[in-house]
Amino acid sequence: MDANTLPTNWATVADDGTVALAGSAGGGGEPAYGYDAARTTIRFAESCHDGDRALAARVAAALPGGDELPAELDAGAGALTSDRHPVAYAARAAALAASGRDDEARADLQRMADTAASTPTYYGAAWTALATAMLTDDVLDGCPALAGDPAAADAPGATSAGATTAPGVGAAGGFQNPVTPAAANTAPPVHISIPAIGVDSDLIGLDRGDDGWIQSPRDYDAVGWYEKGVLPGEVGPAVIAGHVDSPTGPAVFYDLPRLTPGDTVSVRRADGSTADFVVTGLQTVEKNSFPTESVYAPTPTPQLRLVTCAGAWDPASGHYVDNLVVTAVAA
Repeated sequence: MDANTLPTNWATVADDGTVALAGSAGGGGEPAYGYDAARTTIRFAESCHDGDRALAARVAAALPGGDELPAELDAGAGALTSDRHPVAYAARAAALAASGRDDEARADLQRMADTAASTPTYYGAAWTALATAMLTDDVLDGCPALAGDPAAADAPGATSAGATTAPGVGAAGGFQNPVTPAAANTAPPVHISIPAIGVDSDLIGLDRGDDGWIQSPRDYDAVGWYEKGVLPGEVGPAVIAGHVDSPTGPAVFYDLPRLTPGDTVSVRRADGSTADFVVTGLQTVEKNSFPTESVYAPTPTPQLRLVTCAGAWDPASGHYVDNLVVTAVAA
């Protein structure tokens, strides 16, 4: 790294110990900082050795800033692609944390989670969970750079409680079962407001049925929240669900597809406090192959997942074939 701005994915070591940058395992191509080098940065940042942390901190000084971080860079930090990937944000978060820039690191952990949710992949979801654990908790026997941060330390996936998974609407009209994380605030949500689509409704609690799926609200105009999941306003993805239509016409979440990034969602809790959120994205997923691990990856901050039915109507099952999932983050 002494002669280059960033470490690269590959390097060769000669018999005399000389190190040369390489573009691949076979040495071809241009050297690049990307999916492999990024993992090294995360590992250095959670190391218990000062020298390793110092190397991670040097990466922070070399990486470009801003919301749009390319997944791959050349050795001089120039963009090689316009693609974004959670591991790139995880690595920058690690480097920033190692250099003591904790607020900026937490912002990148949020970008990591948002990217994993908006572009779901197995690799992205895995690194979202792993990086959260490595940087915020000593469960993997490291020295996490953000261990002293209360918000990050309580993040789902950062402790032995494990990563949070969250539901999609099931074929029976219910929702898959999420793993329950601990919550710091026990005041339940009582009301939800989504001004952009005219939703202003009390919230009812939703439980699981005997089939293991979260029960849907019985009233087509009711909005429910999963009581055994994350409380809205606490760290992690809280789940709120409603019907898209009824046998007689539109239901409470009929206009959910009209939401756009920047729209607001407010949840009032029983203690009088209000948790405010901003919509960041929408995606439609198949019920039969709902990507739970990626859509509901661990998040270091409070988030919402607004869920309803979508897609084509299947007359054989009597249900829609897809789910619409709206992601919103704490304002």
